Amino acid sequence: MGPGTNVYPFSFVIPNRDMPSSYKGKWGEITYSLRARLTQSIWLVHKTKTEIPFLTKSEFPFASKSEMIIIGLKEQQSATRISFAASGKVTMTVTSEKMGLKQGEAMGVFVEVLNESARSVTPKFYVCEKQTFVAQSTKRVHTRDILFGTGDSVPAESSCSLTKVLIIPPQLPPTFFNCCMMKLEYRIKVTLDVPLVRDQEIKLPLVILKGSPKPRQQKQKRSIWFRKLPG
Repeated sequence: MGPGTNVYPFSFVIPNRDMPSSYKGKWGEITYSLRARLTQSIWLVHKTKTEIPFLTKSEFPFASKSEMIIIGLKEQQSATRISFAASGKVTMTVTSEKMGLKQGEAMGVFVEVLNESARSVTPKFYVCEKQTFVAQSTKRVHTRDILFGTGDSVPAESSCSLTKVLIIPPQLPPTFFNCCMMKLEYRIKVTLDVPLVRDQEIKLPLVILKGSPKPRQQKQKRSIWFRKLPG
C-alpha cells in the first residue's frame, strides 16, 4: 500500500440464516458489526469496526414451527376472572380480536364487567413487555407495562361493556424467540382498579410481528438555472 489515500470498494452478502434483528434491551443487546484490520508490522496492527443495523427477513422469528403457529395468530382470545371482595363479587371477561399484530396495526379489546360489589371499579389496559436474558446459567427478567387506555368507572351493583382500541407503536420491537441467549415477549393486560383491594388482572398472549416497511419518499428535484456570464 503506497502513501496517500487508498480506497478499496467491496460488497458482502448477509448469510441466509435465521438471525434475530438488532436489539438493545435492559440486560443485553444483539448487534452486528463490520470489522476491518490493517497490519502495518508484526507489532503494529490497526483495527476498526462499524455497527450495522440488521432487520431479519423472517416474518415469524420463532425458534420452531410449532412456536411459529402459536395456536393461530388470527384466532380470537378470551379469558374470564371472578374475584370476591369483602363487599361482593366482580366478574371480568376480556376478549381480543386476535393474537398477532403488526407494528403500527390496531386491534379492538372487548371487556365485560359485572360488578356485584358495593364499590366502583375502573378497568385499565396495558401492553406488557417481558425481556428474558440467559447467560452462564444465570437468568434475568425485565418487565414493563405500557398503559394504552383507561375505561369508564363501573358503579357498584351494575354492569358495563366497552371496547378499547390497541394501537401497536411502530417503534416497538417485534416478538422474537430465535436467539439462544434472549427473547422478547408481550401480553395484553387488563386490570380492575378497586379501592382498598389489590388490582385484579387478566393477561392474554400478544405476538407483535414485523410491520411492512414504508415506501421511501423521493426527494423533489430542484431546477437549476444557468445564466450566461458576460465576456
